[in-house]
Amino acid sequence: MADQRFHAAALIKFAVDLLAKAGLPSDRAAVVAEALVEGDLLGRTTHGLQLLPLYLDAIAKGAIQTEGEPTIVSDRGAAITWDGNWLPGPWLMRKAMDVAFERVSDHPVVTFVIRSAGHIGCLAVYPRVAAERDMMMILSCSDPSIASVAPHGAVEARFTPNPIAAGWPTENEPLVLDVCPSTTTNGMVARTSRIGGRLLGRWLIDRSGNATDDPGVLNAKPAGAIMPLGGVEQYERRQHDPGYLSWLIAREGHVLYTTGAVPQRSSPPGDRVREEHEGEGLADWIRRAESDIKVAELALAAAEPSWDAICFHSHACVEKLLKALIVTQGVFPPRTHELPELLALQSPEIRDAAPLYAACNLLTKLYPKSRYPEAGYPTPDEARSAIVAAREARRVLGAKLERWNASHT
Repeated sequence: MADQRFHAAALIKFAVDLLAKAGLPSDRAAVVAEALVEGDLLGRTTHGLQLLPLYLDAIAKGAIQTEGEPTIVSDRGAAITWDGNWLPGPWLMRKAMDVAFERVSDHPVVTFVIRSAGHIGCLAVYPRVAAERDMMMILSCSDPSIASVAPHGAVEARFTPNPIAAGWPTENEPLVLDVCPSTTTNGMVARTSRIGGRLLGRWLIDRSGNATDDPGVLNAKPAGAIMPLGGVEQYERRQHDPGYLSWLIAREGHVLYTTGAVPQRSSPPGDRVREEHEGEGLADWIRRAESDIKVAELALAAAEPSWDAICFHSHACVEKLLKALIVTQGVFPPRTHELPELLALQSPEIRDAAPLYAACNLLTKLYPKSRYPEAGYPTPDEARSAIVAAREARRVLGAKLERWNASHT
């Protein structure tokens, strides 16, 4: 995949021009465009400019209104309810936030409800604004007209992913939380389906009750559903793990801050890991990854191959290369073996690379068989596919690491 980058300002102008052409006033178009690009800058690429075609289509169909103002349903000072009249969601959000900011001097807590609003994009965008003003904000949203998530124990969708975000100030950069109480989002399922891929885990359920990674089940007849947070395979294996909370957050949300192995909004990539983690730098992770792929290759060439060892070291190779890329961001990689979690912390260029995505998907499925007797023993074909996946992932990640090294020497 080509390393293609664009200036955020140019992308905002691009989006403003398209929205204005569709009939949205320029001031409102600017608010919407900035919110979408900010979503991309925060690493939430399923809720960034990817949404622009959907917004334009909604405007063309009249599902999003371009003119008018929200209607005040109720205003009790500290509690306000608006009817958004299907105006653009990001514009309504910023307008409501401005009102709430003004009320805070008179009311320590201000609650705002907006009904009948257009899609608001990435939730993390908004609490950050409040936190930068030394205020805390909690934001949640739901769309009763859409059902894509099944309740626990059910196979039929009854509600939406219902994300929730929060932001609060710290002594340094604001702390922002953006999570989703379902195993994945509608946007991720739609994107994966569009590129003909598979999800990184069995996060969906078909109408027969089978967990699956096939995004197509949401469009089947009868349609399947997204599972609630926890899913099946990972929930059963990880619910007693001490790192379960971090796994839950990483599944479909990230804590965004300026230190630690998480997506960075305002801090540029650094050239080294924090000093307290000396000995776990870029070269260390790459060297260990190369050792793992070497062991896997030797195991495959043996007269009596150890199929579980091949799967284990193939997975370990990719895990450590992903951690090496996190090190190039100037942060320390998390203590996890979960490839989906590590992949989610990469740049969009890496995270959306189809060959790498497929390789991580396969290795994640086979990983339990390399470690847990109850998961069964990998077959020779599974082990061979694991090392092929590791080679492909190593090719993609190695090229990225070589480009990084070339630009930092």
